[in-house]
Amino acid sequence: MKRPAIHLETRQKLLLGGTGALVALVLAARFLYLPVVARIGERRVALTDLRVKTADAHLLAARLADEERTLTEAQAQHRALERRAGGGQSVARILETLSQQAKDHRLELVAVQPREEDESETRTLTLGPELTLQEIPLRLQLTGRYRQIGEFLGGLIHTPFISSVRELRMRKPEAGSATLQADLVLAVYLAKETGS
Repeated sequence: MKRPAIHLETRQKLLLGGTGALVALVLAARFLYLPVVARIGERRVALTDLRVKTADAHLLAARLADEERTLTEAQAQHRALERRAGGGQSVARILETLSQQAKDHRLELVAVQPREEDESETRTLTLGPELTLQEIPLRLQLTGRYRQIGEFLGGLIHTPFISSVRELRMRKPEAGSATLQADLVLAVYLAKETGS
C-alpha cells in the first residue's frame, strides 16, 4: 500500500522550518551558549580573586621591604649597644672618660666610686639571650658655670658607654659666685659576664 503524499502549503513549510530553527536555536543555547556563559562567569570570579591576591602580594612585598629595613636598623642599634656596653669598658675607664669630658668643658670633677655594698644592690637589665647589663651608680660632683654643666650632661649621649642621670641637684657653693655645684648620680651600664 502506498502512502498518500502530504502536500504542505508554503505557509506551513515556513512555519515548520521556523519551528525547527527555533528548536535548533534553543538546543544550541542550552548546550553551547549557557555553558560558555557559565565558564566566563567562573573565570571572571577567578580573575577578581587573582587581582585581590596580586594587590595583597604587592602590599606584603612593600611590608617585607619595610620589615627588612627595620630589622637591619635594629641589628645595627643592637651592635652599637653591645659596643657601648661591652668593648672592654670598666668603671676606671669610664671615670677617665668622664674626667676628660669635664676638662674639655672646663669643669672640676670629683667622682666617688661605689662602695662594695652599693655594688651588691645594683640592678641588671637583660636585653636578650646574649646581653645582660649591670647598672653601676657613680656619684659625681661638677663645679663650673651652668652652660658648661649643661654641655657636659648633653655630651653624655656621645660617650662610648651607656649612662643615665638618676639624680641631679644644683646649688651655688657661695653667695654671689658665678659658679654652680652639681651633685649627680650617674648610672653606667656594663655588660655582665654570661657566666656570672
